[in-house]
Amino acid sequence: MGTLSDAEIIADFAKGARPIYENWQKNTPIANQNAIVNLLRAAVRNTPITSYSYSFRDFANGSGGQLTSEHWRLEINRTYTNQHALPAYLFQWLCGILYHEARHGEQWFCCAQGIHEGDLVLTTPLSGTGTKSQQIAAAMGNMPANVVTDAENTSSYRLKTGAEKTTIAAWFNSVWGTQAGHRNTVYGMGDLFTPGSAGNLAYTSLPEEVDAYAVQAAVEAAVGAEINTVVQIVVAEKTPVATLKTQVVSGPPAVTGPKPVITTGATQGASQLAASFSSAPTLPSADAVKPAVSRNTVASLASLFSK
Repeated sequence: MGTLSDAEIIADFAKGARPIYENWQKNTPIANQNAIVNLLRAAVRNTPITSYSYSFRDFANGSGGQLTSEHWRLEINRTYTNQHALPAYLFQWLCGILYHEARHGEQWFCCAQGIHEGDLVLTTPLSGTGTKSQQIAAAMGNMPANVVTDAENTSSYRLKTGAEKTTIAAWFNSVWGTQAGHRNTVYGMGDLFTPGSAGNLAYTSLPEEVDAYAVQAAVEAAVGAEINTVVQIVVAEKTPVATLKTQVVSGPPAVTGPKPVITTGATQGASQLAASFSSAPTLPSADAVKPAVSRNTVASLASLFSK
């Protein structure tokens, strides 16, 4: 099996990143998050290290993500994955920083293998309680026992060259060995992520960071080469349902002021109705409108029926 620093694994990762970027706006944030997780999982499966769990949350410091090694979990900043149109440079950087954090896990896994193999010795003695993996995990302080148990299979470690084992020893000494005190001092500096600052220079000079940043740079370059040849498909952003629910639907304007007084029909009082009828015009009686018929006319009609 390979390592996350292998050019072939990085190239496959970059190729997988291309359709995610291209279809970013077409997919929901959840779909994009799942795609990123699957991309990272595919890369990790090509190595001996234990698979990570993944979570998405907000980071106040703007970081792309981090490895929480005690839970063996990669945490990813959803501020970026929730963006409808993620710019190419941000997508490229996000891929690189997440790969960077995954590489740290691989470093710690290799160190656990070296301890099992006997090449690396912890300054904290093993307790003698529990399995060897449980004791190593407790002495390392930030590694789950199941991951250290997986590291008992040291076959991949034995295949490493002398130079590779020397690099692993440098990571180990920086975190758990003779240089751990220096590392703690560096992490206590207040300007770790200010480019060009003393703290940033000290931080990026730590052996594990030198390696992780080199891998990150290779990933960003590979992803950039892939996505620079495509255009992100533009899709109009839809208003979230949660937002729609908070919006007030406009209707006809509300009627203000006192209600109008209706003075006709059923709402009239008895006295008003009586006054209305008393003032109505007088109609002629039925007798007054009978047509006048003369005797001559009656006689004429009788003569018609007698014929």
